[in-house]
Amino acid sequence: MEKDRRISSRSYGVHNASQWLKEGRQLRASAQALREKFLEVETSFPMNLEEQQAYLTKQVDFLEGAPRASWLLMGYSTEMFLKAALVNLYQGCDGELFDDEIRRFGHKYLMLASEINFEVDGEGIDALLLEKLSKVVTDTGRYPHSAQNIEEHVAQDNQRRNFFWNSEKFLNCLDLNKRIEEYAHKAMGDTDFPTFIYAKTIDDDGYLVVRVGGWLPNRLTFRASSLMKEMGGRDAEFIRELIERNNPSTWALHYIGKISVFEDVDTNRKGRRQLKCRYKAP
Repeated sequence: MEKDRRISSRSYGVHNASQWLKEGRQLRASAQALREKFLEVETSFPMNLEEQQAYLTKQVDFLEGAPRASWLLMGYSTEMFLKAALVNLYQGCDGELFDDEIRRFGHKYLMLASEINFEVDGEGIDALLLEKLSKVVTDTGRYPHSAQNIEEHVAQDNQRRNFFWNSEKFLNCLDLNKRIEEYAHKAMGDTDFPTFIYAKTIDDDGYLVVRVGGWLPNRLTFRASSLMKEMGGRDAEFIRELIERNNPSTWALHYIGKISVFEDVDTNRKGRRQLKCRYKAP
């Protein structure tokens, strides 16, 4: 038996896309302010040789740390915007599933961009930046490098400095960050490309969500109820019959067999849940 299911996002925390957007804006503002201060300190380097050593002694930690930290903050900001869009993709699904899926995606920005249908540029610059940002927040922006000798140490230090100090790359990253934010806003609702959601609770312990339209991927997500599992009904035909039996005139029927189907399943890892693809639309 089906019954209507609430599909509105919760008004707090990780289940609310607006909260992710807010976090993203705050992190980006911090990254930009730190970058501006770094450029100010960098360009204030004294010409007088006697003053240079004292200036370096005072500012060396900031000059080394600030550009790296600005990239780290920008990486986290970009992650917030990617996951803001992801919230809307899971609208209507159980919150527990989304909590576990957030952990699964982690800092895999290119995978997140693909999941939400964010179109990276054809020249590959966006993809490269997303991969760089993933590495910044998981490694290069947080930990010392793993040089085995002094030559490697110097080479890796120079390589990192050349990357983190590069203003053009940072501006490219800022542009990508803002485009992802704009996309996340459109994913929340766009009158030109409206989203339609059919969401039902099944037998109290299962659910079914058909999501089409808008900017995000079309897909059907379900969690089999205990009765469905007993009957072995977890394929597209069974789902079609389930919808027809309870609401034979619904628009969602037109999409069965045409859009990707994912099942919300339990894993063997401490009660976690994840999506398992049952049918991948061409």
